[in-house]
Amino acid sequence: MFTIFICIDEHDYISEFNDCRRLLIVDADQNRLVDMFDNPLKILDDLIEKYDPTVLFISSINEENRILVEEWGVKVFVVNKVNYNDLLNEIYGFRV
Repeated sequence: MFTIFICIDEHDYISEFNDCRRLLIVDADQNRLVDMFDNPLKILDDLIEKYDPTVLFISSINEENRILVEEWGVKVFVVNKVNYNDLLNEIYGFRV
């Protein structure tokens, strides 16, 4: 499973790492939403261990947090603050 993590705000836009209100877990192979978690930063390491994501999409992250996430084997992509479905459609050609 090619798993994507996406941090979003309360308006479904890609958020900054520290402002992540909801984490979407997307299976890019099946083009579907697997799960979502509110206020995920407290349990991020557990979520990474459980879902083994390949990438994390966010709009901003400091270097310390980026290194921490990438040490878990997750590639961090900093993208514009857009609706998460627009991002998925643009990159992978599907919406969830």
